[in-house]
Amino acid sequence: MKIHLVIPLLFLSTSFIFSQNYDAELLDQTTNIVVIKGKVTKNISYKIRINNRAGEQYTKVEIPYNGLNKPSDIKASITDINGNKIKKLKRDKIITRSSISSISLYEDDFVKEFTLKHNQYPYVLNYSYTVVYTEYLHIVNWIPVLDLEIPTRNACLRIETSVKEKINYTENLITSSSRETIEDKIIYVWKSEYLKPYLYEVYSPPYKEFLPYVHVAPEVFKFEQKGSFLDWESFGEWELSLLEGLNKLPENEIMKITSLISGLENQKDKVRTLYHYLQDNTRYVNVTIETGGLKPYPAEYVSKNKYGDCKALTNYFKSVLEHVGIESYYTSVFAGDKISTINLDFPSQQFNHIILAVPIEKDTIWLDCTSDGPFNYLGTFTQNRKAFAISKDGSKFIQTPALGLYDVLESRKIKFSQSFGTTEVLGDFLNKYRGAEFEKLLYLKREYNPSLQERVIKNHYLDKGSELVSYELMEPFRDSKSIELSYKTRIHNLYNFYGEDLLIDVLPMSIPNFEKPEKRRLPVAISYPINRIDSINYEIPNEYAVLNIPDNNSFESRFGQYHISFIAEGNNVLVNKQFIVYSQIISTNEYEEFYAFIKRVKEIDDSSTIITQKK
Repeated sequence: MKIHLVIPLLFLSTSFIFSQNYDAELLDQTTNIVVIKGKVTKNISYKIRINNRAGEQYTKVEIPYNGLNKPSDIKASITDINGNKIKKLKRDKIITRSSISSISLYEDDFVKEFTLKHNQYPYVLNYSYTVVYTEYLHIVNWIPVLDLEIPTRNACLRIETSVKEKINYTENLITSSSRETIEDKIIYVWKSEYLKPYLYEVYSPPYKEFLPYVHVAPEVFKFEQKGSFLDWESFGEWELSLLEGLNKLPENEIMKITSLISGLENQKDKVRTLYHYLQDNTRYVNVTIETGGLKPYPAEYVSKNKYGDCKALTNYFKSVLEHVGIESYYTSVFAGDKISTINLDFPSQQFNHIILAVPIEKDTIWLDCTSDGPFNYLGTFTQNRKAFAISKDGSKFIQTPALGLYDVLESRKIKFSQSFGTTEVLGDFLNKYRGAEFEKLLYLKREYNPSLQERVIKNHYLDKGSELVSYELMEPFRDSKSIELSYKTRIHNLYNFYGEDLLIDVLPMSIPNFEKPEKRRLPVAISYPINRIDSINYEIPNEYAVLNIPDNNSFESRFGQYHISFIAEGNNVLVNKQFIVYSQIISTNEYEEFYAFIKRVKEIDDSSTIITQKK
């Protein structure tokens, strides 16, 4: 959801000069919530100041919803900076559309959308709407920020409840808060602002940790059926109750899975075979956990229709394993490339994905039932984080496995040779990727046509100054956790002739460009290691001899490692390089030391030159 957010109108004139630093500003965001007799009514309003043409991107308003919380009473208008109304939104300008994505057959998410703008700056876009919930797991996840780079001048959250309807909450960067009891009502008020917007920073943690927010959950709720956030075990009991009676499979399905594992003795082989069957016969359909239902479709439904969301597919496969005598755990996790911290002191619905944990002897198999990737591979999306495993013996948090150095290795074997009679150099690359790049390239191979594949490879994998001649992105074996990309290139200015000398620049590695310490505001979060290896063979023309190669260099720090070595063998110079950064959180106090490590790596890596001379 785009969260659009004011300063009282009497202050608008005094903020005009300061305002010109931003394309737009969230002048005010107000959320009023009433919780009474199991019903939540939200009245939400925004005032957005548009300062120039670039700020018009914020005049397109999207209000996401699903079947549980359709917005109503949508109003919008434009006023000048003095509050004079210029135009009003017409109802027929509000459109409703599905927010279906390319990875899904069907999604249960919709958007109310409109655009309202003016041709004289600055002006203020005002809009509001109401949402009513009769079933809910959270009362509000309030983050009064329009955009990371746009300030919020003023924001207020007000919640009114009866004394009988207890709530729990957690907050961050709130400027003031109050609680007042009036007869049989309790009124909570939180106020906040966001005056120093963040710019994008390399490897930053999830931004929500540095933004103002209030998350509010009911202590007792009814969602599908009654449940409690009194503690995590209570929440786990509620989730377990949602799965009751959903494990039945049709007889023809039972016969099929029995035949598939006939003759297999090893439990892991059985799980692998059945997981392949799941992948080959079902398709993922998204129903968002954070806003949609948490009760999965029955296993029988998935068996018949061959599709489901993460909940339905996981419940289906759990049922399949159950029918062959293999225990597994339906497990909630917050998925994403960046690891978001689960607040263990705030029992609530903090998850957006479901995976399956299958304990086998002294090991655990981890399965994402929405994935068409390798067996027993969680990948960057769900690795190394707390996950909530649901069990009749007591639900509990467990840790998903972390990707290690080998799991993320990106290696390149490169051979360079001079094109006869020219300064042009031919490059022959054989690259092998694991981890994040494996996941991206596997998706590229399976979902994109050759023309788009070529464009992505040109833009994201070729070194600066290279021209792509040909490429091959190889389809990996089914459960391989690596993928190979080979390509041939033409490169200019790698072999440089100066009179009798030929100077060869060593191809630099891909090293992140971190901000200088004086510009960095956020910690560094390396969710999984960086591990890159280059093995490069430079072919020296026959009429030249190697005169000088750089010294070998190797150093380590608590942040990572860098190694480079040179070997001259006849008409070839072999260069081997490795760059490693460990998985870690680097605080702002440690950042200067970390930056010095990265700077030292880049200085060595960028300045290596092989010198040859005519015989």
